[in-house]
Amino acid sequence: MNKVIREFLDSHPKLDYIQRVIRYYRNSEFREDVLAWHDNPGIIKIDSYGNKNSDIIIYYIEIDNPKSGFFAVYKNLLEHLVFADRYNMIPLVKFPSGWLYSDDIREDSNPFEEYFIQYSNLSIDDVFVSQNVVKACYYHKNLVNDGENNGTYYVDTDEKLKILGNINSKYIKLIPRIEEEINEQVKSIINEKKVLGVHIRGTDYKKMFNGHPTYITPDEYALEVNKAFDSGLYEAIFLATDDSSVIEKFSELYGEKLLFYKDVSRSDGEVSVSMINQNSKNSKHMLGVEVIRDMVTLSHCNGIIGNLSMVCTCAQIAKYGRNEVYDTKVILSKGLNQNNNQLTSFEKSLS
Repeated sequence: MNKVIREFLDSHPKLDYIQRVIRYYRNSEFREDVLAWHDNPGIIKIDSYGNKNSDIIIYYIEIDNPKSGFFAVYKNLLEHLVFADRYNMIPLVKFPSGWLYSDDIREDSNPFEEYFIQYSNLSIDDVFVSQNVVKACYYHKNLVNDGENNGTYYVDTDEKLKILGNINSKYIKLIPRIEEEINEQVKSIINEKKVLGVHIRGTDYKKMFNGHPTYITPDEYALEVNKAFDSGLYEAIFLATDDSSVIEKFSELYGEKLLFYKDVSRSDGEVSVSMINQNSKNSKHMLGVEVIRDMVTLSHCNGIIGNLSMVCTCAQIAKYGRNEVYDTKVILSKGLNQNNNQLTSFEKSLS
């Protein structure tokens, strides 16, 4: 190939790609590499931004959806950390600027560090002066998802949850101030009782958005709670919910047996608390602390009744990470909604 053509193709990468496919499509190794590129987590691209930290490989995890729920982002992070752990890379994590759970509106903010400690002494700035950097890609998560995400985004096998539990206990460390406050409050509310944890997702789940779990009513939860209590295993119920009407319902049903945090932002409508909070003066950071506290408390309960939600999933992960199991575990599911009711359209109507 002469110099003029090569220079032309270098300045037109899409055309260069097409001509390479045409030239090498009969080459089986070339075909396999191209087809595997966005599915095979074993394909690793290492970038270099400088000469520092030449003795390590940094795995840069940048999660960029500012409207994702707290534990959707958290679980996404854990799945990437499986990849970093497998290949002995040093993870550096950045959560999305302008996140629903951050009061910091700066474009270069890192909400991850509002809640958690980086695994190493390195900072995000070190990424862009280091010699060996691998940027997290969605297909890296196939290492733990087996390329199929175990059927759906919301459904995970116990085997996968145990893997994520080990990763969680190894890599995730809360800021000491937050950890101490939450541990004290968990100890106070459980108070050595045998507690059944119940997580009920209300608010926007009632809107039945396409691809999201079908809403399960408080009465349907109550049937399972009654069965668990009839076993004689439990003295109290800890209720974690974003829906104030559920608090009222369960207070009527269970009276003094019901435990819940009173200083929590909740709603009785069909808009998620995080979206309501986005347009208020309330602290978005405190909303994050509250949902972490709910998850941690659920993980310390003796049994759990929940649904297909990330809070419930991450409570199970945290439980496995401490090598503990629930005496009772009931995950209610009616499957996922299949309709034309799109969450993104609803979010636009609120902005």
